[in-house]
Amino acid sequence: MRTKKHHGHLSKVAQLPFRIRRQINKMLIPSGGQLKTYQEISDWLKKRGYIIGKSSIGRYFQYSRADKRSIQCRIEINLLNLYEALTKKASKSLDPKDIEQVLRLGETLEKSKGGE
Repeated sequence: MRTKKHHGHLSKVAQLPFRIRRQINKMLIPSGGQLKTYQEISDWLKKRGYIIGKSSIGRYFQYSRADKRSIQCRIEINLLNLYEALTKKASKSLDPKDIEQVLRLGETLEKSKGGE
């Protein structure tokens, strides 16, 4: 996750060493099986000598989620533009294997839209 500035300065969490931020990120992601509350993460940090409140952790999580959504949207837009360009403008000059790949990409994009 990128580091974010909050009111012109790096957040407390963003200033932590990478290995600590990586552990925090794992605790904030439900699929990791270690999902923790902000208070539990704050307590975990305190045991390691870092005094950071649950509100700071919450802000960090919100910023990181917004960053991920932004990146995901930009990737999807770029893929859609590529898909349209290849299928509409250049389909006559593409190798059949390339066309097949573009069609698979389109199917993947459609499926991802349906899963939102």
